[in-house]
Amino acid sequence: MNISANTTNSVNYVLYAHFEDETQGAEPQLNLEKHKENFTYKMNKVEKKYYEDKIIDDNQLKGFLKRFRFVFGKEFDTQQREVIQKPKTQFNCSSDFEADTLYYNNELRIVGPFF
Repeated sequence: MNISANTTNSVNYVLYAHFEDETQGAEPQLNLEKHKENFTYKMNKVEKKYYEDKIIDDNQLKGFLKRFRFVFGKEFDTQQREVIQKPKTQFNCSSDFEADTLYYNNELRIVGPFF
């Protein structure tokens, strides 16, 4: 995935995450330092930095942050039900099975290459 600041990529990213003690709909702001902290982890007691391992520089990270939103969302089951309702409405599906198995699965194939 190319995440440079000058990219022609018009995809905007939204990550919804549910935390019991957070206010639904709140959007914590991520600056470059916080973003880097989120991509730092330990493996076998050794600190790893994803952005260094993948040679992603600060300008690329800043470019990504311009197109990224982090939102405290609803519980997973509620979000899942709402997501399955979208193709039912859009494509006039009569069943959750059709919406989930056919349309949702294909939606993931379209979105998947961006990750």
